[in-house]
Amino acid sequence: MNVLKSRCKIFAVVVVVVVVVVVVVVPVVLAVVLVVVPVVVVVVVVVVREVVVVRVVVLVVVRIVVPVVLVVVVVVGLVVVVVVVVVIAVVVVVVAAAEAVVVVVAAVVTLFIETLYSFSSYHWRVSGVE
Repeated sequence: MNVLKSRCKIFAVVVVVVVVVVVVVVPVVLAVVLVVVPVVVVVVVVVVREVVVVRVVVLVVVRIVVPVVLVVVVVVGLVVVVVVVVVIAVVVVVVAAAEAVVVVVAAVVTLFIETLYSFSSYHWRVSGVE
């Protein structure tokens, strides 16, 4: 039973770490991407706006690459959150099932031992050896 408790504690720590990563790290990364990418694009536009080729590249980046990157980052973040929630739910169900199995096995073993004890006690009383 102590092994089960220690594993549950380890699982709880893992769940807390995963939740902190999902709740804190993913939004921070998304915010950095959402802020840094436009700032870099604006700096590039301001610094080298005189070159025609750079203008075309900047337009392509601003019109196509930035929105695609933002959509990908948001979708990946949402997928990560969904996967983490599903994994946590599955692990909780598995741990609950394992605990139920342990309780049932313990009950069966206890019943078996009590039955053996009762039988042996009865046997010794009947035979007069007690």
